[in-house]
Amino acid sequence: MRAMEKKLVAYMKQHRVIGSVRTSDFFTAKQVAGAMLTGGIKVFEVSLSISGWAEIFKRLQTDTEIVVGAGAVTNVKQAYAAVEKGARFISTPGVIPNLIRAIKNEKVMSIVGAFTPTEVYQAMDAGADIVEIFPAANSGGPVYLSRLKSNFPEVDFIASGGVEIKDFCDYLDNGASMVVVGEDIARQEWLNNRDFNSVISASTQVVAAARSYNSENSD
Repeated sequence: MRAMEKKLVAYMKQHRVIGSVRTSDFFTAKQVAGAMLTGGIKVFEVSLSISGWAEIFKRLQTDTEIVVGAGAVTNVKQAYAAVEKGARFISTPGVIPNLIRAIKNEKVMSIVGAFTPTEVYQAMDAGADIVEIFPAANSGGPVYLSRLKSNFPEVDFIASGGVEIKDFCDYLDNGASMVVVGEDIARQEWLNNRDFNSVISASTQVVAAARSYNSENSD
């Protein structure tokens, strides 16, 4: 891992929370991203499945403290497009060796999705900087992640997929360096009712949990 990526990983570990913006509707996604930002989230994974994702990148990048990365990237063309728009990291849903190589060549950080121990090994062998366990909630949650961490102690893991706020610190305690949150801080019923204040409140809650965790586990 290059010095630039190490610095980025350290910044992301400092904040612990990655806000996932995956809503397919552009206007809703834009509101969700803004609400998460207002709630204090500093690191974002914006899905390239969103029509108009580049506009969400642009909005978030007006704040120099914000790190914006691209999620749900499945091919090299998408990765190049995201890098062109300023993505600081590229997240893939699975181990795609040619895509991982392309990401590394672009000198941005690669976050590679995996589910099994074999996939974790394949991701690291292909050059992943970080491995994202997805979907974490369906894999066995924090306990499963703990078992992976015991076999791959050198790997920085991200827990992603169905994570609830109540389990946020459990994932950190069991081996996650960072946690992606999305569904539980941008619940569908809130979005249906255009209740973005609830998204702000939930984002504030998870950011507070991350700060408390760091305070309690500082050296």
